[in-house]
Amino acid sequence: MMSSSLPNLQKQLVVGVDASRSTVPQKTGTENYSLQMINALVRSKTKYLWRLYYRDKPCPTLYRTSSLVESKVMASPFTWTHLRLSGELTFNPPDLLFVPAHVIPIYCPVPSVVTVHDLGFMHYPKMHPPIQLAYLRWSTKHNVNRASHLIADSEATKQDIIDYYHTDPSKITVVHPGFDSEPYESTDNKNVFPNLPDSYILHVGTLHPRKGLSVLIKAIARLRDRNINLSLVCAGREGWMTSSIRRQIIDLGLEHMIHFVGFVPQKHLPALYSRAKLTVLPSLYEGFGYTTLESMAAATPVICTNAGSLPEVVGDAALIVPANDSGSLANAINTILANNDLRKRLTTAGLKRCAMFSWDSTANQTIAIIEQTLIAKTSHVSNKQP
Repeated sequence: MMSSSLPNLQKQLVVGVDASRSTVPQKTGTENYSLQMINALVRSKTKYLWRLYYRDKPCPTLYRTSSLVESKVMASPFTWTHLRLSGELTFNPPDLLFVPAHVIPIYCPVPSVVTVHDLGFMHYPKMHPPIQLAYLRWSTKHNVNRASHLIADSEATKQDIIDYYHTDPSKITVVHPGFDSEPYESTDNKNVFPNLPDSYILHVGTLHPRKGLSVLIKAIARLRDRNINLSLVCAGREGWMTSSIRRQIIDLGLEHMIHFVGFVPQKHLPALYSRAKLTVLPSLYEGFGYTTLESMAAATPVICTNAGSLPEVVGDAALIVPANDSGSLANAINTILANNDLRKRLTTAGLKRCAMFSWDSTANQTIAIIEQTLIAKTSHVSNKQP
């Protein structure tokens, strides 16, 4: 509920939300964050009117129907954010704009709250195409400078914002994303992938260098050289700079051991996880790392690196290895496969760990930030009046 600190205004308070990323057909981490966050906000008990801005017409069942939800579809073939959304905010402004997974428009005449997910491009700039890198640098700096308040999805991301942009820590609040375990508890669709090996380890994520897939491939080669033959299944859409990964597989003679299945819709991921012996996230950097929670919820043990926010997310429910260390990764994989007691311990700890992340809690913390930003806005306006 809204705080009594807010003045009794005549009009209903309107919170605009950039919902453009929630309608993307192939959703990865940030797009799913946008979808789940908005769902949690619109089912929360507030008196705000949530005005959702779309670039594409959403599915009618995307969000619940409510008198407190208003949708605005604003089709535009290009520059939707900086022209179309800016224009809408100018002529029909909400009281505040929340951007869960994108960038604040160039012209934003109202206070804004924005979530910053990932500064991996600052750590590994050479692992991004030049145009993408330039946009990430500009858009993140723009968000950090222009937002009234920033939400960081982890303590690691908050520290990166402070280190790289010298931002006042009081302007940043860490709010961990939520997680819904229920879809991963079902194993009814085990035959969705009939052509996969009966036994495999799993990697889930968009294919690009920062995911550390090259390190995992080296670890598979090390294990093969020790007569430990494994199948690796890689699920995720094609990203960028992946030709070197394909060449590496051929050079190491691992073509028969590594299987690429492309993008897997969310509804089929539980079956993929539940069939795996373990899930490996060898990332060189992660802003959050949903893959770890998804695997834990499917009762599949996890190995991840110590990069970015991953230790913060998994706690003691996964084996953690140094980033970019194929030897340590190979040893960890062999240890889990050979030790049933360890597998059981990690499975039990993982189920408890993923239960700690709740979308309702994430939404309530976000609403509190929105509310305090609105209070600061009204206090500023009051102080300016004679």
